[in-house]
Amino acid sequence: MEFPHESQRKPATDEELLVALQANLQRELSEHRESMRESLLGLEAAMCDKFRRLREERGWSQQDVSEKLAGMGIDMHQTTVAKMEKGKRPLRVAEMYALSWVFGLPPGAVFWLPSSEGMPYSMKYMTEELSMIDGQQAEMREQFLKMFESHLALYADLDSRRASLLRAMKDAAAGNRVNSSQEDYFRDDPLSSGKDAVTQDVDYEA
Repeated sequence: MEFPHESQRKPATDEELLVALQANLQRELSEHRESMRESLLGLEAAMCDKFRRLREERGWSQQDVSEKLAGMGIDMHQTTVAKMEKGKRPLRVAEMYALSWVFGLPPGAVFWLPSSEGMPYSMKYMTEELSMIDGQQAEMREQFLKMFESHLALYADLDSRRASLLRAMKDAAAGNRVNSSQEDYFRDDPLSSGKDAVTQDVDYEA
């Protein structure tokens, strides 16, 4: 069977390209379906574990959480709270909001709380990225302060040299005025001329 030469092939239409892309997407979804499911369920389990850590940080029991939820109209028995914290029981959206408010946090803030061991790759990646950014900002802050201190010292040195030069120029100008006045005085003083002194002596002898 002979295949058409590359130059003889017709370019694919937009519709054909779209069909090919959709088929490729479906194939990738089918291949990674199980891993995607595990990742999504891992996110839910990580969220439940965050609520467990929030409860333990406050020294509350699972019964305390159950009673606080009941006060908000959400019925969750202590055993259900235990299953939810272990990721063995799905967490409903309404329960997530109620639990967030029980712990005094906005629901969105719970998503960004660091997870413990076994966190999904995406959350682990974002946590590591956040830590790296914090480190870079701290390093840049330190470098900026060092640069500011060195520039401040240089500025102070230049300012001191400028003040010294201004004082020297002022002193030099004052010294020139004194020298000029002395020269004018001696130039106009008759006694400073030797000719006049001789003439006076001759007249006196006559």
